[in-house]
Amino acid sequence: MSVHLTKLQKQLCNALQDGLPICRKPYDDLAKYLNNDEETILQEVRGLKESGVIRRIRALINSRALGLTGTLVAAHIPEENLQQVTAAVNSMEDVSHNYLRGHHYNLWFTLQAESAEQIEAVILNLSRRFGIDFYNLPVERVFKLDVRFDAEGQEPLSDTGQIPKNEKAELNEAEKLILAKLENELDVISEPFEFLCGKELELRKFCR
Repeated sequence: MSVHLTKLQKQLCNALQDGLPICRKPYDDLAKYLNNDEETILQEVRGLKESGVIRRIRALINSRALGLTGTLVAAHIPEENLQQVTAAVNSMEDVSHNYLRGHHYNLWFTLQAESAEQIEAVILNLSRRFGIDFYNLPVERVFKLDVRFDAEGQEPLSDTGQIPKNEKAELNEAEKLILAKLENELDVISEPFEFLCGKELELRKFCR
């Protein structure tokens, strides 16, 4: 079902694809950029989320920089087992996407772990559990395609983006906690980063 967007909503969709400003009141920044007011922008973003135009607002983490290894897994799941296997895969914490396709290999999902050996162990456990072959398709070459949609022109915009670095970042405990919190959905409120300003983090950058 298509959704009719106003001029402001289209402008918002384009602006948010560049990322939410990292400041205390990001929607106020967006409002100034769009010559509008913060409350109107907040209402519009909430409406776009409710209608499904905006799926989520949260941080995208480069898992390689955290020392994680990822792979794509494919399997042919008989129809009678599909619901059970899908539920099992969806319940796994290290699965980020799970797709059903109209193909012989009808189940595809992405899996992350701390090592290639751990990934193999997870896949082997699934195979033994359901008596089904799951195929490990690890990344051999990384491409970064930055796909955006021009809401005002209603045309998809694609460009080659910067390839994420593979080097593992050394993080302190506060930084790890920040990333863990930012992976969750951000509330569409005036100060969405306020939850980072607890005593355990002391993020003066956001709290001042």
